[in-house]
Amino acid sequence: MTTEERVSQFRTQLLCGNPVYLWRYGPGRQVVDTNCPERDIFHEAFCAFGCYERAWQHLEGDAAPMMLGSPIGLEWAAVGGRLNGRLECLYVLGPILTTDISITGMRWALHNYEQFAHYPSWSQKLLRAVEQLSVIMRPLLVQYALMLHCCVTDETLRASDIYWQPAEKLGASPHPKPMRDRDIIYRGERALLRMVREGDLNYKWALNNSQTVSGGIPVTGTDPLRQAKTSVIVFTSLCVREAIAGGLAPDQAYRLGDQYIQSVEDCSSIEQIGAYSFTMYADFIERVHKCRTNPDVSRRIRACCDYIELHVEDDLSMETLAQQAGYSKYYLSRKFKEETGTTVTEYIKAARMERAKLLLAATELSIQEISEKLHFCSRSYFCTVFLQTAGCTPTEYREKGENI
Repeated sequence: MTTEERVSQFRTQLLCGNPVYLWRYGPGRQVVDTNCPERDIFHEAFCAFGCYERAWQHLEGDAAPMMLGSPIGLEWAAVGGRLNGRLECLYVLGPILTTDISITGMRWALHNYEQFAHYPSWSQKLLRAVEQLSVIMRPLLVQYALMLHCCVTDETLRASDIYWQPAEKLGASPHPKPMRDRDIIYRGERALLRMVREGDLNYKWALNNSQTVSGGIPVTGTDPLRQAKTSVIVFTSLCVREAIAGGLAPDQAYRLGDQYIQSVEDCSSIEQIGAYSFTMYADFIERVHKCRTNPDVSRRIRACCDYIELHVEDDLSMETLAQQAGYSKYYLSRKFKEETGTTVTEYIKAARMERAKLLLAATELSIQEISEKLHFCSRSYFCTVFLQTAGCTPTEYREKGENI
């Protein structure tokens, strides 16, 4: 049996379990053959992260297989194919994920990796392809690499013989970063903050655009989690001040900002931090929008509305709300309906539906957990109310996200 026949048979066997794709590269980054359906994007990633050059350089001088990592958690294994002692081609296994890495964390890493920071469409395409990959334990990839090496060379090696090329640190760049255009960053930040001050609900385009301009506060250090927290805390503080300038009561704005800052400090992943950042920004804009579009609502009823929205996950009662407003329960009920056009109960329900949307989009909480968190008597009732309000089920909303 020839080398190519053995490799072909091995490639077929690889697809029996969790699929691991096999590539054959010639000199100059040329893909000779692969069974990977996402050929173009993963080929570009393999080369863009410098894996092709490192593998070729290593295997020119060393016959042992090579394990390669990347800043976003993708891993490959490379085996050299030789003809008359000279390196003729690379056989590459991958990419794979060895841990269940969050897409948000990968997006953060790509954004801080200078080579890709200004190509968001390419990054999004890569992340969509990554979502289809299986998570495979690294020792299994090592065994596959040893088996492939045996198919190609008839040589039996041990795991200790494999050369390891460690992944670069999350967010590291292979080249020094050029000076950032501070003027562009400043204008982008002012656009974001102006939207808070004006309560402009058409904010998503500006938020998405800002992510291609600045990666946040350029803190020196090796902890991307700390850097993410610092950036969001600073941004939250700025949003608090702009919300006050837009008409939000200072007491409410500062208490809301404090809550988000504490939530960010308690985060254990970049994914959670990103979710809180988006939620905080949207929350401030929507509150300012309500203030500017409902100027005739009295201070006490506005305070009652603010209390509901700040404590939407608490077990709200008419007694508590009446105490906050300084009214009797009966008078609060009548006054609230006169000024807002809706009952206290319906207002609470609407506020909880908005919070449910944020939790569905920004967290991995189950529908049952969200239902309980927002004090619905049952999951089925929660789903019924959500369908009536949003026009779709909670599951459909989570799957479609912001496209709804």
